[in-house]
Amino acid sequence: MVEKDLKIGFVKARERGMQDKKEGMACRNRLFLRGKGFSGYFLGFLLVLVSFQSTPAEILSREAAKRAHQYSSSHGGISLLIQQGSTVLLERYDNGGSAIRRSPAFSMTKSLCGLMAMAADAERIFSLEEPVSNTISEWRHDAFKSSITVRQLLDQTSGLRTGYEALYANGVQDKGRVALQVPGASPPGSAFLYGPAHWEVFEEFLRRKLKRCGTQPLAYLQRKVLSVCGAGTAGWRKDRVGNPYFSTGAMLSARQLAKIGDLILNSG
Repeated sequence: MVEKDLKIGFVKARERGMQDKKEGMACRNRLFLRGKGFSGYFLGFLLVLVSFQSTPAEILSREAAKRAHQYSSSHGGISLLIQQGSTVLLERYDNGGSAIRRSPAFSMTKSLCGLMAMAADAERIFSLEEPVSNTISEWRHDAFKSSITVRQLLDQTSGLRTGYEALYANGVQDKGRVALQVPGASPPGSAFLYGPAHWEVFEEFLRRKLKRCGTQPLAYLQRKVLSVCGAGTAGWRKDRVGNPYFSTGAMLSARQLAKIGDLILNSG
């Protein structure tokens, strides 16, 4: 039975991207639930369970779904959506939650922006292997940063320090400029280091690239990802000049997250 395989625990895991559908997207320092045939994400009191297999023997029982709801509700959860394949097994809202309430998606924002990056690469707006300094002119004569590639930003091996304190400080005026000033910690491509600096540099990079195409990141994300899967529009945390945080800024409902999960399940 699926429920017998369920394990609950805190994990500190790197972003897993979209390479293995069964693994799902694990977020650092978030409650991560895993069982045979499904994965779950506890994000800011919003819980979404998405199944990756739908054979009859592995269907989550209603009793197990009920226990998940009890756990979510008693721990301050506002939304619980359990979906197996295309079938919604349970959808409940508690503690002020609702089907249309958008909540912080935290580090799932990285995966959302990763989908957008793949679309931009496919359209040749940029190449994953190109040096970021081709577009970020401030880095062209920097011995450390000039060789950082787009791929290294996306897989968080750029060598930049995390930048947590500077980027997440109250009242940041222009977090793109702040991100460009984050110092290096290791040679580009040599080590994985989880943190927001890679993603906020990528947002600055993408914003400059898309400006040449007459658009901007959130409009492109809407057209290439959210509208494609029918997820509607997302809310965003932004800096004072209006630039969205790509590391943790998206705000989405449980239903919207499920739509994005469907997009990944169906290989886009």
